Amino acid sequence: MRTRSCAAVIAALSLCLTACGDDPTPPAPNGGTPPAAKTDAPKPDTPAVTTPPATDDAPETTPAPTITPAAIDFGTVPHGRIVSRAVDVRASTDGFTITRATITPSHLATASIAPLGDGQQRVTVALKAGWAAPAIAATLELHTNDDAHPTLTVAIKGTPVEPPKKPKPRSSPF
Repeated sequence: MRTRSCAAVIAALSLCLTACGDDPTPPAPNGGTPPAAKTDAPKPDTPAVTTPPATDDAPETTPAPTITPAAIDFGTVPHGRIVSRAVDVRASTDGFTITRATITPSHLATASIAPLGDGQQRVTVALKAGWAAPAIAATLELHTNDDAHPTLTVAIKGTPVEPPKKPKPRSSPF
């Protein structure tokens, strides 16, 4: 690992400029030797700039699991109606699994997890019976056994509307 101070970089730049004929040091009076360039030594409380070495053996990053669709949209839903939507989660990591699914706020919906095979799982979100909210806005958190991606987040949205009114029975004149 190489560490270079500002003074070392300035000294190297000065040498380069001198070699190119662009010496920034003014000539000495009476043709003598020019004075040495003044460099500021790094202060003890200033961290040194460290450049990591370039290597081909850097650890590989695990690609994030894909979630299809990327968000859950219930669309327009009458208040209190039980409706469900699902997302499929696919991972390239062997043994990947969703260990738990939570919804915030929790009073709005429930989530269930089902395996699909080959690193895939389906998470189904169902609105709870009797729910009432001014808007459907929640977050689904998928907790996984993947150290690189321990939590995945999916937005849940929708527009609640008043349920259709039942027509009043007509009274018969008979």
